[in-house]
Amino acid sequence: MSTIGYPRRPRPDAPLIYLILEGATSLVFQLMLTIYVVFYATAAALDPLQIMLLGTVFEATIFLFEVPTGIVADVYSRRLSIIIGVGLIGVSWLLIGLLPSFVTILISEIMSGIGATFMSGATEAWITDEIGAERANKAFVRAAQVRTICGMFGIVLSVLLASIHLSAPVITAGISLIGLTIFLLIAMPENGFRRTPQTERSTWHTLADTFREGLRLIKLSPVLIPILAITALFAFHTEGFDHLWQIHFLDNLTLPSLGTFDPIVWFGILGIGANLLSLVLNEIVRRRVNLNDHEKTARALRLVYGVLMVSILVFALTTNFTLAFAAYLLIAALRNVSEPINAAWFNQNVDSRIRATLFSMRGQINSLGEIIAGPPIGAIGKFFSVRAALAASGAVLSLTLLLFAFVLRRQPALQAVEE
Repeated sequence: MSTIGYPRRPRPDAPLIYLILEGATSLVFQLMLTIYVVFYATAAALDPLQIMLLGTVFEATIFLFEVPTGIVADVYSRRLSIIIGVGLIGVSWLLIGLLPSFVTILISEIMSGIGATFMSGATEAWITDEIGAERANKAFVRAAQVRTICGMFGIVLSVLLASIHLSAPVITAGISLIGLTIFLLIAMPENGFRRTPQTERSTWHTLADTFREGLRLIKLSPVLIPILAITALFAFHTEGFDHLWQIHFLDNLTLPSLGTFDPIVWFGILGIGANLLSLVLNEIVRRRVNLNDHEKTARALRLVYGVLMVSILVFALTTNFTLAFAAYLLIAALRNVSEPINAAWFNQNVDSRIRATLFSMRGQINSLGEIIAGPPIGAIGKFFSVRAALAASGAVLSLTLLLFAFVLRRQPALQAVEE
């Protein structure tokens, strides 16, 4: 006796799942990130110091758990690591939306920080394992386009849901990530995974070795010391600005009426406007700045940081909404533009034989800068004012201009040595 079975439905292929994962997470993350500071300040009634401390806890969690969670992706499964990460972030955000309080949000920030480390690097490693490096490089480009488009949809959806109820985007984001976790459990393939050899895995020992080796190599090229100091100062300023700019708009400026729409819609307009301006400025940089020239790259980055500092100070001190609106768009766009210039400049100043080590150390210094920034900037915001805290974040960038002057004097000598 024979039996007739229904043919099994094949799983979607890995590139499609990768694009779905990247697009969905971009959209859902914008649901949360567009309004989360407003939600913390209003629904949970947190003050600037508490909000900054939450950011510090999140960054510290990522710093501490990056190595142990990476072991899951290297030893057991990239797929498992991604699924755990998406699920943890989803549960943490749902918890925030349903029970907004400082203690609940603190626990949730730790959970989402751990979740972020499970996802960090695992997604790129998974798709590369599945389809090979050549096809993966093309997929990375397509994914960047998908993330941009989906992220803009996420901003619009976030402000529309927040106009109904401020917790709606947070709860929706949490439920959506939990739903994405279930989808990945069912549909995500993993056929190309091979365990990373023990000698190639990241451990606390290798992390410490990286830092020590980085310090040794920096001594061989003193110009890298101010370059990394600039990295730390830039990270310091971002932590303060990112957690306080929305509070500044709500508490210190009068948001114009948008008819029947909630004033929070302005944050969606700001987000989309900043993305569009970023596209324009990035194109100008691509056409006008020679990123293979040491001096021109450094001067371009110095100009960006100088205008950024002035824009933050204007944003912090003005009482005019239109001026604050324009300053914010410029700040957000310039920060986006600074990333590829900064990476190119750093890349020019390291030997190819030690590039990976120094880029790893650069990442560590960036994280430490953000961790250190939280308590002092938060204290200024709590005991003085949000304006003062934002102004302090901007003023920190003035120190980078002094370091640029030093680097530009040393760089011709460095270039002569390299040649």
